[in-house]
Amino acid sequence: MYNDAMKSYETARAIHPENQDVIGGMGTVYFETQEYQKAAGCFEQIIRNNISEDISNARINLIITKQSMGVLISVDEERFLFNVNIEEYPDDLKIKILNAQGIQYRIKKDYVALEKHCKYVISKNLHDTITNRLLQLSYINRGMKDSDYR
Repeated sequence: MYNDAMKSYETARAIHPENQDVIGGMGTVYFETQEYQKAAGCFEQIIRNNISEDISNARINLIITKQSMGVLISVDEERFLFNVNIEEYPDDLKIKILNAQGIQYRIKKDYVALEKHCKYVISKNLHDTITNRLLQLSYINRGMKDSDYR
């Protein structure tokens, strides 16, 4: 269905070439089809061209895309990621934001903070398989065995 979605977004973009929902939708399709460079380009375009509008979703999606590409995020992006008010988002996006935070702890090799973060996320029932895997990685990277954390 990604091809159909992209065709719809391309049609909408012909009508509204700067609409951030359209460009963001295209970026999401690119992300889901693992075309991360194209996805990042869409999210960067939204950030560049919408100075007066809320671009929080584009910033979040760009951060997640960069992480998926193995690209380090900037200090400003990291600050945004950890200061974003997740209560403004639906649960599925909250989970993605919280996992992106966990991935940042992993990138920084702060495995104690990663463990605390994952346990907090799990306690709030805002977790998925990625959260559980990040928690497991926090233990493994600290030399703990399976029996130590079960």
